[in-house]
Amino acid sequence: NLAQALRGMPDPEDRLLLGHVAEAGDAAGAALLAEGAARSAAEGLAFHLAAELYQQSLRLVGGGAGRWRVASHRAAALSEAGREGEAAEAFDYALQLGRASRADGDPLPTLEERELEQRAADAYLRSGRLGDGLGRLAEVVAHVDLGMPASPLGALGAIGWARVRLRLRGFKFKPVDASALDVAAVRRADTCWDAAVGLC
Repeated sequence: NLAQALRGMPDPEDRLLLGHVAEAGDAAGAALLAEGAARSAAEGLAFHLAAELYQQSLRLVGGGAGRWRVASHRAAALSEAGREGEAAEAFDYALQLGRASRADGDPLPTLEERELEQRAADAYLRSGRLGDGLGRLAEVVAHVDLGMPASPLGALGAIGWARVRLRLRGFKFKPVDASALDVAAVRRADTCWDAAVGLC
């Protein structure tokens, strides 16, 4: 058939094959082609197209292992396209799929789960959905053993106390090789940076 003939061509473009393979009834093959086309679109900075192609892959594949990865790539493409409100919901959807996939033998690694939570919080804040963003941010900072002030006055007090501690400690530091850094401390610093940028 036409889909097989196109596949036999040297270096066929995934996007050209996609519709033919789907029409031929090979949903799994079409989903893989959609993912490949989405990756190519993202590499070419066509993030809107990449998000659409990842969505098409999710529709084609239905259920099964690995969907959370495709969903997280779609969310990242939406974020890169500046569609932060949609990206936030897409990161949440990827989290739901990842947590559900544990039963399917495709566990969502803890580090990637934390990354998806952090990106969802950031996207909610950037899209102006402060209630959702702050709620998600509270969960994220709790995972790295930090707390969030309960009020603006509490935030000012925390900033003042941090400045006093910094002044007493001084501003000197000793450069350290990246391999010697405490992973948990780096994660806390990254979380604080993302929170500060998202709240600005």
